[in-house]
Amino acid sequence: MANLPDAEFRPELFLPQGTNIEVPWEARTRRADFTFQGTIHKTHENFAAVVVEPQPPAHLLGQLIQEVANIITDQHQMQVVRIQRYPLALCIVELASTLARDVVVNSEPVLLGNWFHANFVKHDQLANWRNSPFTREGWLMILGIPLHLKTRAIIEQATNLCGEFIDWHYRDRVLGRVLVKARYKSVNDIPAKLVLGDAIAFGGLGQSWTFHVFVLNGMPADILLGDEDLLPIWQMLPAPQDNNAEQQKQHLGKF
Repeated sequence: MANLPDAEFRPELFLPQGTNIEVPWEARTRRADFTFQGTIHKTHENFAAVVVEPQPPAHLLGQLIQEVANIITDQHQMQVVRIQRYPLALCIVELASTLARDVVVNSEPVLLGNWFHANFVKHDQLANWRNSPFTREGWLMILGIPLHLKTRAIIEQATNLCGEFIDWHYRDRVLGRVLVKARYKSVNDIPAKLVLGDAIAFGGLGQSWTFHVFVLNGMPADILLGDEDLLPIWQMLPAPQDNNAEQQKQHLGKF
């Protein structure tokens, strides 16, 4: 998890005209996790973000963004299709191709305004990106789900709050439980309770149910098995003997 303060995103730069940010109270929920079910397909691979240190003041942003465009067109001899401000970066740049993006990302850092050091990075690998391996697979037992809520869609959404839904035992004859197979980071990431809310019920007054979650037998995910192929032929042959060394041993043995 990337623990970044709101100020790092500079939300005031992205507000629609005529809107304001409502200041929440201290008890506001700090974070909510969800895991995408399926494969995230890579798109926008011709976009690069420009990260600068230190963070420039607002009145210099336009000037520095123009310098970035000039560097791409003059030094790299590439076309800038589009460039604009971007959260957690000075700006985002659309280039003509993925190849052009890779060239600027692999280029050396540049100096903007004689003070700000800038790097081109992939648009989806900014400060809010982290490696996050899901290292365990196991079964979850969820108790307290009413019968009409025991559907794949609801079970899948609930599971994705703490891991990746793999399968569920939908033919279970025990009506009081739901068994779900999931991939997750660790047992500590599985919440003890899940609360399902229904905002449409009773004309918007809403209702909720609280489910209790128990982690059953878990095991490490993606265990690498041993190599069962035969060794290469050069590793199976005996090591060649040193004939000269053998002759020297025989010669010394005569004395």
